[in-house]
Amino acid sequence: MLIAVGVAIPCQLLMGYTTNFNVYLFAYCLAFGVVGGVTYMVPIHHTWGWFPNHAGLTSGFIIGSVGLGSIVFDQIAIMLCNPLNTQSVDGVFPPEVTQNVPKFNKVVCWMMIPMLLLVIILVFPAPLKEEDENSVITPEE
Repeated sequence: MLIAVGVAIPCQLLMGYTTNFNVYLFAYCLAFGVVGGVTYMVPIHHTWGWFPNHAGLTSGFIIGSVGLGSIVFDQIAIMLCNPLNTQSVDGVFPPEVTQNVPKFNKVVCWMMIPMLLLVIILVFPAPLKEEDENSVITPEE
């Protein structure tokens, strides 16, 4: 999870301050590729250790929660980037909308910091059983 924090925060800040599209694209792909993979698999793996008989239920809860987060952040993005609901013309938004995107990235960065710190505090692996000290935690069959 520290990798996610170490990648997400600098990339999100870079996306908020850069004016170069290629730099923005690189930071976007790196941040959401690495962070997306880590934030899915680490909590899912750890819940398998804590709830080995309910691996499907806990995995579904985590994946559903990530989907719910997308719904919430979508509303925040609309509110910050396009508060007047300005329509695009031929797929291009006017400058008053596009100039709000860097501000949105900065706000999301500051929102992510406490959430990621909370994740670092709360997500930890289940204790190993004595007979499994050298094995990998997997759900019981």
